[in-house]
Amino acid sequence: FNVSGMVCQSCPPRIENAISKRFPSDVVSVSASELLEKVVVEMKSGTSFGARDILYAIQSLGYGCEIWNENESEGREKERKSKLIERKYKKQFLLSVPLALPLLLMMIIFDPIDETKAFFMQKVGGTEISLMWIISWILATPAQFVLGYQFYARAFSALKHKTATMDTLIAMGTSAAYFYSVYVVLKNVVGSSSSHHDAGGGGGGHEKEEDAIFFETSTVLISFVLLGKWLEARAKGKASEAIQKLVSLAPNTAIICEVIEEKNNEDSGDLQIVSEKEIQSNLLKRGDVVKIVPGSAFPVDGVVLSGETAADESAITG
Repeated sequence: FNVSGMVCQSCPPRIENAISKRFPSDVVSVSASELLEKVVVEMKSGTSFGARDILYAIQSLGYGCEIWNENESEGREKERKSKLIERKYKKQFLLSVPLALPLLLMMIIFDPIDETKAFFMQKVGGTEISLMWIISWILATPAQFVLGYQFYARAFSALKHKTATMDTLIAMGTSAAYFYSVYVVLKNVVGSSSSHHDAGGGGGGHEKEEDAIFFETSTVLISFVLLGKWLEARAKGKASEAIQKLVSLAPNTAIICEVIEEKNNEDSGDLQIVSEKEIQSNLLKRGDVVKIVPGSAFPVDGVVLSGETAADESAITG
């Protein structure tokens, strides 16, 4: 099966365990690969369940699922989807940089300098809210709820199935930093701000230790996660492309032969072809005798029964 939506290393075991538990007496083995976005299920012969039941079971976990198809058009479609995902994460990361970079600059560069610190810590509108707090809140909000919406959506989907993924961790961590910072800002607007008028400094801009805000934490974390997603999608695309090129080297058809052995002496004999037939390579089975003509490729692995040739193995061995 082609399975989309596997975002971390916990997804393949989750799919494998779910299928094994749902069809305990019908499944021989289950293997899921996040890199290939592929799930292989081996069923016992004579079972009443089929591929449709497995597909529905995977979809019920919140993943996209289709029957695996190795034809050329399907390969091109999968490559196109991989490119789209890579471009999506690249665009989201580039959009997050103008939001996260100013917060990093305020935290690392501007805060230790007295002049810039005094500028960003000045009060706004006669309140106890500093300019740094306002800027941080404005920059963090679109990162949290626009770029970070996907993490909330996938975390909620996992929660519905009573499980947790990496998206759950990201959503919880960034939400804790963001909403605590909002609480601190609103507390200083509404509450007794008269006791919090001494100038102070810190990573995200705060007046006292108890009034620290962490808008930069959630924004920078989302930005780094999107960077990781982009690099991961890029690596997956290159790996899938390399695998696809290797698979494409195998011919689509093979010539199977019916042979008889002609005895030349007591020790050995030559194989004589009685009949031959061209079939699809995926229809070959163990024990078939395949004829390889000069210049053609090997459709499957096997042993040489008769004749000799040379083979280019560089695609496999390098």
